[in-house]
Amino acid sequence: MRKIVLLLIALVASLLVTEVVCRMLICYPRYPYKERIYEFMGAKGHYRYFVWHPRYGKIWSVEGGNKSISMNNIGLPGSDITQASKSKYVLFLGNSFIRALQYDGDKIAAGILQKRISSKGYQVINAGSSGFDPYVLWFSANLFERYYEPAKVVLVYETFSRLEKHMGRHTEPLDFSLPRGFGTQIRPSKARLYYNYIRGHSSYFNLIGTLNTNQEGAASPIDNSGKSLIHPKDPLALKTLALLQETLLVFSSKYGDRFVFISLMRDNPYSDQLADYCDKNDINYLENLDITRPENLIDGKGHFNLRGNKLLADYVAFEVMGVSD
Repeated sequence: MRKIVLLLIALVASLLVTEVVCRMLICYPRYPYKERIYEFMGAKGHYRYFVWHPRYGKIWSVEGGNKSISMNNIGLPGSDITQASKSKYVLFLGNSFIRALQYDGDKIAAGILQKRISSKGYQVINAGSSGFDPYVLWFSANLFERYYEPAKVVLVYETFSRLEKHMGRHTEPLDFSLPRGFGTQIRPSKARLYYNYIRGHSSYFNLIGTLNTNQEGAASPIDNSGKSLIHPKDPLALKTLALLQETLLVFSSKYGDRFVFISLMRDNPYSDQLADYCDKNDINYLENLDITRPENLIDGKGHFNLRGNKLLADYVAFEVMGVSD
């Protein structure tokens, strides 16, 4: 009996020491267990969910240099926003390159853009999420506009190869109608609530839990040769172009001049065709092939580094919002 007691005391002591090391020395955050999860499309895969963190909830960034990153005052990456009756919201849409969990909120494109245009009464809502493609982002936009009516909707995409991979997972024809119960919050099971509660009060158990789940890390490498490796007659590539065009038309039909699509896709074999399509259908379209150059990416091939985030923010501020230095 004495050995069992001693063993329990040793176990508790080791857990306490480990918790102190994780929380005080490493500064590993606790899980933001009051997050809200929304399921907004009837499909399989993580991309049918949007995870909305609590205000100032913290996550751990590996690609950003193993450090704790805090959400803003509405639980999204970026700088704090002002919610007032006169606020004009810019809905910033994209995948993990826009979500940008590698740096503090004031250093990513959404945060820098917020600072650039706030004097004009605009507030930036970072609706980017890992693995989201333009079709999924259509549903994301409809979710967010329930809370923040957008004055502008800015959709950014960085590589055609990733677009091809993600758009290829959807069943044709694309269905843009909102499913029944769209926008309702998913209630986790009691077991999940207890699990999240424990992680929310222990840095150590949150670290263990994180290691057992898929987390957003480095982006799939970007080919930076400046030349597309995709054959323009490839059936999958042609299908991807058609799905993108269809999705952009739906965005434009709803939001009109408030919508703009920004292509950063240096590997897009259909740049001219896409530009012509957008011109003929009155879709606001911009292209910048410099922002995704190696010098603007983490280790030359990951997510945007600090320079890349600033370049994107400056470009959107000037070209879309008409704000210069």
